[in-house]
Amino acid sequence: MRMKIFCMVVLCACLFIACEKDNDDYEPVKPPVEQPENPVEPEKPDDPEKPEKPAIPPSTDNIINFKIGDLNMIVGSYMWYHVVYGNGIYVASSHWNAEYISTSADGVTWSEPVQINKSSYYKKLRFLNGKFYMVGLNGYVISSVDGINWTEPIVVGDGTIEWFDITYANGKYVIVGDTDKYARGEVSTSPDGINWTKPVKAGDNGLFSIAYGNGMFVASGDRNTVVSTDGVTWTKIANSLGYVECIAYGNGYFILGNNEGRLYKFIDLNNYSRVFTESSIDWYDIAYGNNMFIAVGGYGYLTTSRDGENWTDVEQLKNESGEPVNELLRGVCIMSN
Repeated sequence: MRMKIFCMVVLCACLFIACEKDNDDYEPVKPPVEQPENPVEPEKPDDPEKPEKPAIPPSTDNIINFKIGDLNMIVGSYMWYHVVYGNGIYVASSHWNAEYISTSADGVTWSEPVQINKSSYYKKLRFLNGKFYMVGLNGYVISSVDGINWTEPIVVGDGTIEWFDITYANGKYVIVGDTDKYARGEVSTSPDGINWTKPVKAGDNGLFSIAYGNGMFVASGDRNTVVSTDGVTWTKIANSLGYVECIAYGNGYFILGNNEGRLYKFIDLNNYSRVFTESSIDWYDIAYGNNMFIAVGGYGYLTTSRDGENWTDVEQLKNESGEPVNELLRGVCIMSN
């Protein structure tokens, strides 16, 4: 009996020791602890749009004074496209990255260029019948008495026509241009520069320049030269004079210049001839004054003539420092002495 009790005690002791050993290896499972989520950063606001940089005015250094013989002249180069005189003031216009105007009382000292807020690309500046006029894209025509303050644009046509030039004669304004829509010459007339007729076709291709003399209007452009006595009915000449960009009238005839270096003397529908060729030059403008024609063009080159038949060898314009001007010569003005 004692032996049985002893055995039972030993067995229980062994079981107890075994249980303690198992308990030594046991590690309680730790309950998961939720980690706080990283806070959501607020979205950065978009950077505010930067305002457009103001347009940089073109330098009036590119309005150049020069002299040929006893004649003083002004020419616009680089982005100065036109220089005209009227109402006692010189006005120059530029198509830089906007439309700019500069004025001068003496043709030498020019005002700081001012941007005119009449959005368009103006192709020509003229002084006509006591006012300055500019014509351009979107059918726009604007005018000014002082060259500084300009009217709101008048849209002539349906707004698709590019007006390239304007003239005035016999109580009538006449503008010429073209339209991509119809690829043809367009003409409109006005008695006052405000109320314009519906544009009419004048030839098959665009018209870029117009002048009046000898009782007739002569307009020319892209292989299209037309003549009219009233500005309404137009007749196209038989032969093409190429891509004509400029016309001037003086001494009883017209001089036309094209982009192949050719100058033409034009008297009427049946009388015209080529009088000069310098194939490397694109003629951009022609002026007449004090019994002399002057034609200006690419790379600073120019030529002159007293009779429209005999022209000087082309020469490169030099600036006031005596350096050659390599820019395009756009618009020329012969100053009154």
